[in-house]
Amino acid sequence: MPAYMIAFTKVHDEAVYREYVKATGPLMEHYGVKFLNDGRRFEVLEGMMDATRAYVFEFPSMELLRQFYDSPEYKACVAIRKPATDVTIVITEGLEED
Repeated sequence: MPAYMIAFTKVHDEAVYREYVKATGPLMEHYGVKFLNDGRRFEVLEGMMDATRAYVFEFPSMELLRQFYDSPEYKACVAIRKPATDVTIVITEGLEED
């Protein structure tokens, strides 16, 4: 069953963030990730959020999502991203198909 990663992001340094995006692209392709939106058009209906982008990614499974997130390659990408952004990441399993 699919799994989803939602990343609420506030970018402080656009140039560094582009380096992160460039570094993660091939890795996400390797794990079969689908980009479900462009992150820039979202609306908060309830609650408070400081993010300026909300990205939704679909993974083939929760196992592959966790392999991706825990991989040394992604940890290297996170090291690029951290000084340039504030991020909250949520993961959830999708529904089983009948």
